[in-house]
Amino acid sequence: AIAIALVTLGYKTGGAMIAVLIAQAASLVFVMVRLKQLGESYKLRGTKLSLPDMASIKPELLYSALTLLVSLVFTIQYSVDVLAVKHYFDPHTAGLYAGISTISNVIFFATGSIYGVLLATIKIGSPANWHLLRRSFLLTGLLGGGAFTVFALFPKTIIRLLMGSTYVPY
Repeated sequence: AIAIALVTLGYKTGGAMIAVLIAQAASLVFVMVRLKQLGESYKLRGTKLSLPDMASIKPELLYSALTLLVSLVFTIQYSVDVLAVKHYFDPHTAGLYAGISTISNVIFFATGSIYGVLLATIKIGSPANWHLLRRSFLLTGLLGGGAFTVFALFPKTIIRLLMGSTYVPY
């Protein structure tokens, strides 16, 4: 809501970035207040920075590395084609391609959340992981296949609704 307000007031991209900073600060304040209500301490221990006990956080670090890798792969998948087109084509063609690519990303992002939830529910060494993986494939197939079917059956209508009639010929 803050981002929308700042962008509407004319702050454009800077307003959206300021809104992200405000949201981060607000979440930090919320966490600190909630910790205090629960009787926990959030005081900093001096001014020296020290590393945590690496043995105790090793499982979390491995999970974080896996999450980072998946996030990077996702980001590369949905942006590399637009970057290549912007590099090799004129601005008009690149703009048209970016619009059409945005429509295709609807399916990508709609199904991508399934894998985000899947990663959060993985239990290392558990046989239940295969069941979760099969269910996520099924959900992805149903959601992505359903969206693909609608896009394939009514392409002009979808493009007109999402991007405008200018993009329909492309």
